[in-house]
Amino acid sequence: RSPPSTSPGHTPPTTVMTPTNRTDGAGTTGDGAHGKLGHGNTRSFSTPRRVESLMGLKISSISAGHNHSLFITDSGLLYGCGANSHGQLGSGDCDDRMLPVRMHHTDFIGDAVYSHEEEPERRTLELQERILGPLPGVKGQFLSNLEIERPFAQPTEQQLQAAVKAREAKLGIQQQQTDEEIRLKLGIAASKPNTSRVIQACGGRAHTVILTQLGRVYVCGQSNRGQLGLGNQKSLHNPTLVQTMVNLACVQIAAGDDHSVLLTSLGHAYVCGRNDTAQLGDGTLDDSLVPKDRKTQSELQSP
Repeated sequence: RSPPSTSPGHTPPTTVMTPTNRTDGAGTTGDGAHGKLGHGNTRSFSTPRRVESLMGLKISSISAGHNHSLFITDSGLLYGCGANSHGQLGSGDCDDRMLPVRMHHTDFIGDAVYSHEEEPERRTLELQERILGPLPGVKGQFLSNLEIERPFAQPTEQQLQAAVKAREAKLGIQQQQTDEEIRLKLGIAASKPNTSRVIQACGGRAHTVILTQLGRVYVCGQSNRGQLGLGNQKSLHNPTLVQTMVNLACVQIAAGDDHSVLLTSLGHAYVCGRNDTAQLGDGTLDDSLVPKDRKTQSELQSP
């Protein structure tokens, strides 16, 4: 088993580990407060227990924050569970998660994460209404109530889209073609967004630092001491790019309780956040709201 990645500055009461064959998700043990073990409850365990919702995923990296856990798959998707009081799970809210949920940004690979379970259904109902007009009830159906429980009874979104196009073409209704439709008609390859895999994630006391394959750093959660490095003390509930580090190509990150460390490809360590015990190593005891360059190894003075 590979050892868990923990954040400097605290010893989390949760142990996270990955199975040796890396095909069965991850196992967790320890204090289960806030759901940080990812088992759907707040129970604590004295021996490792497999996280069922991660079964089938190849977990390549894990990290334990103070009260939340982070898991990265081989394909570069990031999942988190546990405490979310300051948005450290990047879910857009402050609700704790008992099961791992995917943390998403438009720059990350993977489709957008729906903020509500019924969001895909809302899209389907919109297509139904374009065919039949407004349907009665909150969840109007094509089929009778006697048949809606039948497997595959409801039409798929693709079927509805085809039906909408056929009906509107018959009625002479002109709809503006999407970029994807135009490209398909002209035989041009679809444009691909410049997305990147998540390669590292670290959890602090109540914040999360994320690194992508492109060397960009994203943060979310509490920023009362400037640990997010965004120049303010405002907590963020969604992963947000650290703009000041975009051109510096980070290769490694770390999160303390209330501070963050970002290492660039040139070997420069940028630090931000709490500094009351000189944890930033900049020769002061002042917090820093933005990442600032510490001395490189060659510049460090001998004791």
